[in-house]
Amino acid sequence: MSLAKEAAADRKVTATSKQSVPSIEENVVQPVSEPIVPEVALLNHEMKVTLVPDQGTEIKVTMTKGSKVQYTWWTDGGRANFDVHGDSKKLDINYHSYSKGSEQKSSGVLEAAFDGNHGWFWRNRTSETITVTLQTNGEYSDIELMDEG
Repeated sequence: MSLAKEAAADRKVTATSKQSVPSIEENVVQPVSEPIVPEVALLNHEMKVTLVPDQGTEIKVTMTKGSKVQYTWWTDGGRANFDVHGDSKKLDINYHSYSKGSEQKSSGVLEAAFDGNHGWFWRNRTSETITVTLQTNGEYSDIELMDEG
């Protein structure tokens, strides 16, 4: 009979200790059904710059790595030498080339290779004054005209 009492006492202690331990289901974290992605505002601008012969200028947008900007630029006259590139003071990147050439019009998507400034430089190598128009639409936080002279 003492064995029966001990077994009953063991069952009572085991039942009490099981109640104080949380079950596995209570500790499971439910996965989020959709990933949490910060909202990115899409900006768009149109800027015009007039360049006399041999004058250059630059327009840059501030972007984070992987951000994309659709762009189109054109001149109202002849071809302009252009250089699409980026830089980042924070990352100590002075110059990163995307493309170069001489065109009257160009369009595409600029995807930032790193956090920083990315943009377009033009130089008027014609004998006439030209106006360059740039249209941008995409994931950038700022746009700035940089006079090169």
